Amino acid sequence: GTILADIGILEKLNYGTRKTELYLTRNEYMLRRVERMLMRQGVPYKSLYSPYTSQRSFAGRAFFAICQLHLWREAPLSTKDWRKMKSALRPSFVEMIEDRHEAANEDRPEGIPSLREIFQNVKEFQEGLWWEAFVPGLAPQTTSMFHNALRVNTLEQCMHPTLELSTIHGAKGQEAERV
Repeated sequence: GTILADIGILEKLNYGTRKTELYLTRNEYMLRRVERMLMRQGVPYKSLYSPYTSQRSFAGRAFFAICQLHLWREAPLSTKDWRKMKSALRPSFVEMIEDRHEAANEDRPEGIPSLREIFQNVKEFQEGLWWEAFVPGLAPQTTSMFHNALRVNTLEQCMHPTLELSTIHGAKGQEAERV
């Protein structure tokens, strides 16, 4: 296994090549440095506070909303997912959806119609940072991180990353194909 004692080692590793990968650092300080490097490169990862897998922070809730918006372009959205994502969305958009669609306010099996059905034209939802209009308040570096991750990886890879970061002490009992 490899313990990331030197930040330079990570740049040489070919991450994302195994089904599961666990990268360990000696302390929280080094963990944050590795996280920042992965964010800049658009590499999705799991950790206790990762914006890709934890909804503890606004960035985490926003990333969940962005992923759901991507799926919602073509398919109806469940009421359950709507409730989870609406706290990260622009209030005027939430109000418009809740006024027009009863499924947003109560559990309905059909869910909320797709964005294609709601807006009739989703051409503007195809390129670049189209989701930025729906998810306000993201810091520029967070927006850039999510854009890089979605440009380089599939939506599935971003929603379920295989790379996990932890300190040596926080990883007790965990297993992976490559440690």
